[in-house]
Amino acid sequence: MDLLPSERMLRAILAAWAIAFAALFVLCISNVMSRADGSPASHFYISLAGVIVLPLLITMCVRATSGIRSKTSHVRFIKFTMFIIFVAALVLQLVLSPAAKPLLLSISLGAFAVFLVTMLFFNAAVKSRFGLRYFSPEQALTFRALANAFVAGGKMAVLTPDELVKNVDYYLSAFQSPRKWQTKLMLIAIEYLPLVYFHPPMSYMGLEERINFISRRLTISTGTIRNIVRGAYQMSYLSYYGDTRTYTVTGFVPFEEREKFRRMPKKPDPPNLKVIVTGKTIHEIDTNI
Repeated sequence: MDLLPSERMLRAILAAWAIAFAALFVLCISNVMSRADGSPASHFYISLAGVIVLPLLITMCVRATSGIRSKTSHVRFIKFTMFIIFVAALVLQLVLSPAAKPLLLSISLGAFAVFLVTMLFFNAAVKSRFGLRYFSPEQALTFRALANAFVAGGKMAVLTPDELVKNVDYYLSAFQSPRKWQTKLMLIAIEYLPLVYFHPPMSYMGLEERINFISRRLTISTGTIRNIVRGAYQMSYLSYYGDTRTYTVTGFVPFEEREKFRRMPKKPDPPNLKVIVTGKTIHEIDTNI
């Protein structure tokens, strides 16, 4: 699989984060082991938290670099964790002793920098991967998860999930409608709907778990929840069956290519419209034809 330049850049950024987190982990270990050096107790507990959290971040970075496209959930987990650390460090500055504030300020600034840089490069990589014109990166990944469960993950894998995302994104970007925003709202809703039933978000689920969840919601749920799942279901199938590459599998023949259409008598073209200029002043008018 050839990665795009933006994806290679994201992989390099994640590798850099893994090295930085590893260095911080060594520093935290050192601080925990040397607690008796007279440093404030708050520094010990902050370092202890780093010993717990940093190995998880290092693991996520390493795993994400091994599959930038298949491990998008790992990158999103890193973003989420760094944002939580940023907020937690800000809150702790209000409750801990003044001696801990410089360290907490450094942690909050560093966490926010990692969050911001990761988010920018991740969004650029996803946009380049799908050629997005309408969906946001998060919405595109949600729809990819749905497409994988509905169509490409089953027996009819003529198109890849990535191609289905490109199809529906291109289609929605090709026209203007005051109701298009509902598709974005639907994807946001279905991404986090599984949390209500104590499941991970839709795009974080495994394929089998995702298929079972959707089938169960279509069977058991009623009202708004069922309408949300059904709308995503229909959008996935339209993206799949509307592609001409699936016609050979489904046996669909466009009307213009059917034998019955070819035998139909063709209507003659209407005569050309003749315009006579009388020499009088010509006024431009607006008209609907």
